[in-house]
Amino acid sequence: MGDDEEVARAIWSLLASREYGASLDQHSDDFRALCRTLEFFVPAVLSEVYDFWRGESLDAFRIALARKSGPSSAELLGLCLLISDQSWTPFEFLVGITPTGKTIETLTLRVGEPGSGKGGLLRMPWGSPGVDRFASHLLERRADIAWVFEAQLEAGEFTGPPE
Repeated sequence: MGDDEEVARAIWSLLASREYGASLDQHSDDFRALCRTLEFFVPAVLSEVYDFWRGESLDAFRIALARKSGPSSAELLGLCLLISDQSWTPFEFLVGITPTGKTIETLTLRVGEPGSGKGGLLRMPWGSPGVDRFASHLLERRADIAWVFEAQLEAGEFTGPPE
């Protein structure tokens, strides 16, 4: 099973019996499995569009928002931990799965806010006292973030941001 199928299966399980707009259970085994899979899936997707991601990996997530956004879709917003220097940067993951829950149908993945760190990213070191505050304000700043990296799934292929 590929990472995309594992992501779809975890999302399917998390969406089951939840109403539109409901929060996903971040303490469930399915959510932990999703996050573990995303640690590999996110860099793999981004590396198809950006050379920078061929040398980067993720180590963890701090989730500010995880909810069912449609009948077969979910959204996650938060921080991801870059493994190369153990620093946090924002991410957004919008995913729609097929009605059978077996594959990803739509995906928009955004990572990083502009900054002076490696890759042109704003990076907050792991353990920084302001990380929790930074994560908690992502939702109110979401529309204003000028994402550094963006990939979308279109016709089965990952592409960069729309022109």
